[in-house]
Amino acid sequence: MLLPAVVLQSFQPAMSPHRYPQWKTIPADLVLFGTPSNNVLLLDQARGQIFPRDIAAPRPGEADVIYTRSPFVGEFDVLNVIASDTAGIVAAAKTITAGK
Repeated sequence: MLLPAVVLQSFQPAMSPHRYPQWKTIPADLVLFGTPSNNVLLLDQARGQIFPRDIAAPRPGEADVIYTRSPFVGEFDVLNVIASDTAGIVAAAKTITAGK
């Protein structure tokens, strides 16, 4: 069966029309740690406005956990642990593993 030309316009574009995220990672789900100032993949998502607009660097001992869907490779998601210190990462890990 042939589809009319008005339905099929072109192949999917190879490049996104958006500048960010610009990095491609391995095809796997990822867990990223740090802040946009010290982790290029977190910065890439922040620039792409994937994170909430009001996100700020957490205070020492605290963290924000943000789940993003397919930011770098289709069908592979990322768990972003935004923390500026080890205590913040530990607090996030306890929250994540508590199952709440």
